[in-house]
Amino acid sequence: MLSIGKLASGQADYYLNLAAARVVRGVSVASGVEDYYTGGAEPPGRWRGRLAREAGLEGAVDGAALRSLLDEPGASDMDAPPPKKVPGYDLTFSAPKSVSVVFGIAERDTQQLVLDAHRIAVDSALAYIEQEAVRVRRGQGGHRVIGADGLLAAAFDHRTSRAGDPQSHTHVLIANTSRGDDGRWSALDGRLIYAHAETAGYVYQAILRAELSARIDVGWTARAQGVGEIDGVPAEVLRILSRRRAEIEEELERLGAAGRTAAQVAALATRRSKDYDVTPETLMPTWRARAEEMGFGRSELTALLAREPMREPRIAQEDLFAELLAPTGLTAQRSTFTRRDLVQVLSERSDPSERVTVEGLQSLADAFLASADVVRVTEVGETRYSVRELVDKAREIVELGTRRAQQPIPSASEPSVAAALERRPRLSSEQREMVFRLVRDDEIMQS
Repeated sequence: MLSIGKLASGQADYYLNLAAARVVRGVSVASGVEDYYTGGAEPPGRWRGRLAREAGLEGAVDGAALRSLLDEPGASDMDAPPPKKVPGYDLTFSAPKSVSVVFGIAERDTQQLVLDAHRIAVDSALAYIEQEAVRVRRGQGGHRVIGADGLLAAAFDHRTSRAGDPQSHTHVLIANTSRGDDGRWSALDGRLIYAHAETAGYVYQAILRAELSARIDVGWTARAQGVGEIDGVPAEVLRILSRRRAEIEEELERLGAAGRTAAQVAALATRRSKDYDVTPETLMPTWRARAEEMGFGRSELTALLAREPMREPRIAQEDLFAELLAPTGLTAQRSTFTRRDLVQVLSERSDPSERVTVEGLQSLADAFLASADVVRVTEVGETRYSVRELVDKAREIVELGTRRAQQPIPSASEPSVAAALERRPRLSSEQREMVFRLVRDDEIMQS
């Protein structure tokens, strides 16, 4: 999943402190050797984004450079009222719980494979954001939106939750600045970042499944909101190593609330300070012991990774498109959809046994939208689409209503109305008048 929030001034120090050099073994994590998985410190941040590469920002994140980027976001458009500045955005990509558990109790070589898959998925989702959501605003009030060259970002990999459970996730800190197509630097149009964040989360999950399947050959459970778990990791193990989730659920129960917004409030209310001295290295033996108590130790994990996973049935492209066009497909809950809605569905339906890329998902989406069975229905703001069959039915209903409105409406004769009222003597004078008007007054009957 992916969560998004605005960075506060000075917040970069939190991520820099977690990546501080407290490695208990004398191997540099910046060297490319992933000894931080057994060395005790979180890895240093990694520069990401097209503009970072263009600026020569590579390798480990320098604290001074990161603070400078986040403390001095892009200059505002001189034609628009200066907006209140936001230093940047924190996009947090979290692996499914089963992936974090496998990482937490696995041997080092398997941990490295999980890390590689996770990083590729994060970078791919960030590439989607760069392609689809990086824009800047121009003109009076910032109403005109133009393209921009890319992002300045830093990615920080973390391995634990605040409750000390295995939780593989990456914070991608995006500086609130980009260079517009007109060559001027200014703040990002944050509305688009938020609009595409959910889809980027679906993309991350799809590519993570495919990359992990290629490396450790696992199967997956059914997806829920784009997220699937590694098939075979016991649910009880996931529960016992999810104390942070339990804290949030207890707070939701106390508040009598539900839903994503309520969960975010509960997460903030139960948020504890990160203990910099408790490292994943010291927690891993505990994770392994707790999982083994539930019958899922190293031997069970080895057997899981060695078994032949159940393959998902492959769906031909034409069959997939037919399912999406059906009444139970894209228009099952709403009459229109956007391209990002479509990318979400395609990500969720992607086959983990095949290579999944951002480019492949987008090409598949464009092929579907180019179908004669898909209709563009509006271009006000974000372009929306619908299914031709649904549009045709809606048009038929409108035309039928128009024809009926133009037809004369039969009314009862005055004698027949009087006779009917005579047979109902209990009606009051007001009720009798109402009946008479309803069946005799043309103006009422036409309205």
